[in-house]
Amino acid sequence: GLDDEVLHFLYRTEQLVPIGDFAFLPETLEQVVATVDALGDGWTVSAFREALGTSRRHAVPLAEWLDARAITRRVGDRR
Repeated sequence: GLDDEVLHFLYRTEQLVPIGDFAFLPETLEQVVATVDALGDGWTVSAFREALGTSRRHAVPLAEWLDARAITRRVGDRR
């Protein structure tokens, strides 16, 4: 519900991070990375979704974002 100019300002100033159709606070993404660290190797999107307490609709773009930044690496159905 934010005005486009406000939204783009928040993106430019890195107060929000666009991921897929969503925008996340940097602090939230830090928590996501901490969750991944706690999961260890070989987790599935389902396990990731459960650990975050979110839906698959949010978990998949977050997992892809992690892959794109080399925080995780997808191998088959696991990361």
